[in-house]
Amino acid sequence: MTSMIQEKIKNPNRTKNLQKLGLYSFLIIAITWVGVIRIGFNPRRVDGTWENFLFIVSKFFPDDYFEESGAINWALDVAVDSFIETIQIGLLGSIVACIIAYPICLMSSKLTAPNKIIYGSMRTVLNVLRTLPELFWVIIATTALGFGSFAGLISVIIFITFIIYKLFAETLDALDPGPLEAVRATGATYFTSLIHSVVKEVNPVYFALCIYMIELSIRISAVIGLVGAGGIGQLINVERVYFHWDNVSSIVLAMTLLIVALEILSTNIRTRILR
Repeated sequence: MTSMIQEKIKNPNRTKNLQKLGLYSFLIIAITWVGVIRIGFNPRRVDGTWENFLFIVSKFFPDDYFEESGAINWALDVAVDSFIETIQIGLLGSIVACIIAYPICLMSSKLTAPNKIIYGSMRTVLNVLRTLPELFWVIIATTALGFGSFAGLISVIIFITFIIYKLFAETLDALDPGPLEAVRATGATYFTSLIHSVVKEVNPVYFALCIYMIELSIRISAVIGLVGAGGIGQLINVERVYFHWDNVSSIVLAMTLLIVALEILSTNIRTRILR
């Protein structure tokens, strides 16, 4: 008994921590259980999954997959234009988004905004718009502009702009305000103080972020094509509708190799920029 009292004296918060742990554990278990019931999860429904998986794999990779009339040659003949279109959508979309996002981030940071009114307005509007799902913007773009690559380009620009805003505005907020305040103390204008303090410091980080956005935008442009926004995703959707699973797998394989190559290239470029 004495040892327990001494332990409580040494660790007065231990009991509270255990109570919190028990409460959080109960909440997690309760939420999980309610989710299982509402979703209708039933382990019996996965019976035969392995057989279905093997059947799908056999359709993805038939015996003539690498032959002259197979899916690989089909991808080289038919899917090349769609791949080029996807790369163009991603590249152009990320470049335009990086140009648009830079001043938006400067006006949305507490450190670099001209005044509190602009800062508060920009933050509020952008945070509200950023909560809308990506699919919403794709639907709006395809409805207003029609199916095709231009709708995909507009969607990518919107996606990448919001992503850059979120990442880069927080980077600006974390900067040391000392250099900017020192330049402002000399009587420099708003733009002059930004150029001689903040811009020089954050430009390498921003350029590295834009390189990563190019890689990300190409991935996004492939996905949004599934809903009619052009590029390789639109071709995947067409082949899926006609159950040409071997063609779908050849496109996915080529897309995987492209993304891996882009990731290696962008990593090397970003490393050189940030040195």
